[in-house]
Amino acid sequence: MSECIAGNTGENVCRCQLGYFDSNSYSSADGVCTSMNGLIAKSFAVGVEGTSTVTIEWVAPSPESKQVKRYEVHWTPLLPNGTGNYSAGNATNVRLIGFVSGQQYAFYVKTIEHGSRRYEQYVQTASKSITMDAGLGVACNASNIACADYNSNCAKTDNGLSTVCRCRASFFDSNGFNTPGGMCINMSTLAVTDLTLVTEGTETVNISWTPPPLEYTDQVSRYVVSWTPVTHINGSVSYNALLSTDIQLVGFTPGQTYTFYIYSVESGSRKTEQNISSVPSVITMKPHTPSDFTETDVDGPVITLSWFLHKGVKTFYEVISTPTLGMANVTTESITYSVNVSDGQQYNTSITAVSGNERSDPLYSSFTTVSKTPDPPTLSNTTFCNSTTNESIALVWTAPEYPRGNIQYYVVKSITTGAIYTTISGKTEYVVAGLKPGTLYTFSVASVNDAVTYGNQSDYSKQYECRTDAAISMAPSTLLVTQIQSREFTLNWTKPTITNGALSGYRLTVTDGSACVKEVIFACHTCPLWVAIPYDCPVGTKQTVVVLPIHLDGVFNYTVHDILPYTNYTVSVLAVNAAGDGVPVTEYTATDQEVPQHPTDLNVSVLSATEIFVTWTISGLEPGPTTFELHVIPGIPEINRTETIRGFYTRDYTVKNLEEFRTYTFNITAVTDKGSSGFQQALPSATTQAIVPDTVGNFLVTRPDGPNFATVRVSWQLPSLLDRNSDVTQFVFSYNSTGGNVTSHSEVIAVDSDPNPVTKNVTVVPLNTYIIEVYAVGEDSTGSILIGTKSMMTYFAPAGPPPLDVDESIIPSTSNIDIQATHTTFALNIEKRFFTNIVYGPIVDYTLVLCKERCTGLDDKSETKAENYLSTLDGWKAAKTKGFSQMYRAMSKSEFDSAFIAGNKAATTFRIVIGKVTNCSQSTKQYCNGPLQVESTYFLKAAICTVGGCTLSSKYGPFSTLEGIGHFNLIYLLSSNCLIMNDFFFY
Repeated sequence: MSECIAGNTGENVCRCQLGYFDSNSYSSADGVCTSMNGLIAKSFAVGVEGTSTVTIEWVAPSPESKQVKRYEVHWTPLLPNGTGNYSAGNATNVRLIGFVSGQQYAFYVKTIEHGSRRYEQYVQTASKSITMDAGLGVACNASNIACADYNSNCAKTDNGLSTVCRCRASFFDSNGFNTPGGMCINMSTLAVTDLTLVTEGTETVNISWTPPPLEYTDQVSRYVVSWTPVTHINGSVSYNALLSTDIQLVGFTPGQTYTFYIYSVESGSRKTEQNISSVPSVITMKPHTPSDFTETDVDGPVITLSWFLHKGVKTFYEVISTPTLGMANVTTESITYSVNVSDGQQYNTSITAVSGNERSDPLYSSFTTVSKTPDPPTLSNTTFCNSTTNESIALVWTAPEYPRGNIQYYVVKSITTGAIYTTISGKTEYVVAGLKPGTLYTFSVASVNDAVTYGNQSDYSKQYECRTDAAISMAPSTLLVTQIQSREFTLNWTKPTITNGALSGYRLTVTDGSACVKEVIFACHTCPLWVAIPYDCPVGTKQTVVVLPIHLDGVFNYTVHDILPYTNYTVSVLAVNAAGDGVPVTEYTATDQEVPQHPTDLNVSVLSATEIFVTWTISGLEPGPTTFELHVIPGIPEINRTETIRGFYTRDYTVKNLEEFRTYTFNITAVTDKGSSGFQQALPSATTQAIVPDTVGNFLVTRPDGPNFATVRVSWQLPSLLDRNSDVTQFVFSYNSTGGNVTSHSEVIAVDSDPNPVTKNVTVVPLNTYIIEVYAVGEDSTGSILIGTKSMMTYFAPAGPPPLDVDESIIPSTSNIDIQATHTTFALNIEKRFFTNIVYGPIVDYTLVLCKERCTGLDDKSETKAENYLSTLDGWKAAKTKGFSQMYRAMSKSEFDSAFIAGNKAATTFRIVIGKVTNCSQSTKQYCNGPLQVESTYFLKAAICTVGGCTLSSKYGPFSTLEGIGHFNLIYLLSSNCLIMNDFFFY
């Protein structure tokens, strides 16, 4: 079963023949050649799922399954996408999709082996055929092509030539029967929901509904609205709404109850249409309003009302007639009233047609029964004579129980005098005037209504008697108020001119508004027809004064005592006779003011740093418009002030705008127009609360006088007395330089009693900025620390001329014995320290300044100059034109730097040669260390500058050059077209 063939490396090896496989692969030695048929898949089965899915499964060969590289599923015909196989790997079941509905397919499984020969070899199962289930609209038959959808069946096409799968009745094809595919869905899915009915008027219904779910809405061909009972709307008993979901239908019967259905019609799944109904909805139309109201037999005693319903139906009519007839429900178009029907009564009627819960608009109407002769009014013995005076009687009665019409007026008849009085309209009262005092009168009253065919006046009522009052006295002729003081005044009045009989006395009443203060009865017990005079005031002082008849004639005087000052009073006096109190006469007066009492109990309490609360009391009554003068007494330098407080009943006051932490003494005086009264006890004092001190006084930051640029002087004083605001105990003085914390240098300074300024000198570095801060620290009465308001100033330390040369040691003579003079130069040893002194600012320039012989303007001592001094000096070339007789700058800063930094850096001196540059005549530089003149004497000063000024040292010299024997100019050729000229000296 094997053969000798070439191996992978070229040599011959034994390999299994084609159709056999090596049990342990050809890459390994040994093994057994076994027939490929042993690798054929077992139990091969094919199943169908729906219209496009196939399930295939098999059992792997055993025990040789380890030799299988993969399985492949093959089928014919190919799928629409050209696929005819599927690699399953080592799986033994697959589920494949994409097959055509109703198509027959043949399937087999290949077993691929690649472990025995150089190339793959395979075996395959026998093929198995299946037919896919048919989808909707796909051909089917009763033998081998079943319909996939459970709710479909195999039905003939419209032409009857073939059969296809179609949905059963009560199901619809989700994409229509003319299009293959889709699924059968229950028709209930197409039922509309939320059916809403709203009536409008009596014949119109607005209908709306919610369509089926969006994915099925396209399957509805139209909506049909149907209703029961049958009512033709535009000649139809249903309405095709097409695809609308809200419509308005007009023409229904008013008052009728209808049941509505919405049918969803589907015509895309079967040969004939099918539909599904919504849940029914019931509505009752609003009934039509009744009309043609009529009334009969209004002369009574039975009244019939009738009306007509021109359109629609109703369940009953609701009839409401007011007043007295009430409400009734009837099924006919009329109603008869025989009880409680009144003559001459207007009735208001509403008639409403009712159907179910719906009501028509009411029919409103009114009618009036015939007026007949009225009954007389009702008179009461206790109320008829309502009120009386000495010349009038006010009569009151009740309207008749049966007016039998509308009462127009009443007739009052005086039986005593025969006079007839007529009321205004239907008022049930009348005042009979012009009568005699104390006289008995008899009256009767009749009713008059609006009757026409009957008599309109009733019989007269029962008769009743009324008596007029006795006459009272007129008012006293005069009433005068005199001798007005704060606690009393005197009254004068005269007897009334008309007393209507003998007087029994007078009644005097004094009120202070609404309440009685005093009531005095002047009783004449010996007067004829005397009657007792009772007190009338419920409160106040009451007094009876017995008088004689002679006192009641002419002028009567009386002084009212024990009343209040500065009070308004009303005084009333009336005469009393047998009829009682007469007409009063009234006057108004006011008592005078008086000096107030002394204020007492003056107390003060501190509210804040600027406020003190003051309270006091005062005895007695209000003496008049009272003003309190509160005197606020401070210490120096404040001045006294007075607060004016108006109102007698004011008992406290807040004094504001006081100074902080100051002691104030208080006094108070009460003042009226009559005088004043002062506080007579010990005067109270209080100290306002402390707050933080204000800024210090006279805060100054200045540079001291003289050439001192390394110091700044800071001075200040205590805050002013009114700005200390507390007990100031110390100052905090702080300063810093640019960029530093303000407290980088801080000092606490105790405050003593010396009012002189505090002065502090601060060492500064020129050209630096300093922030200087000072504030006071105080304490309140409890010892709490109060940090004052800070005073802050920024100080820029200016640079100044460097310090003067005071010891003349810049060019020491001891180190300059040998100056190595030549005809044009000499050399000096110079101390470095003068040129490195930066105490007054950084050095910006330095050099040597010199002049020949007399040196015009050259001071012997060290001196200061402006900061631009060196830049204004002549250089060598300019000085030469002047014979070097004036000060000139010996060299530039860079030349001086070269000498300064040369040599030993640790040395305190440096050596510099003056006059060593020989070509200054040709130099373009302003300053050049040019040659000195032969046999000449020079003086010099060292010069150093900051941005704030320059300092010249003391004058040093003389220093002399050597004698010379001659001088000429030598011109020599440097090149063919360039000449150089130098100064040469011979000696």
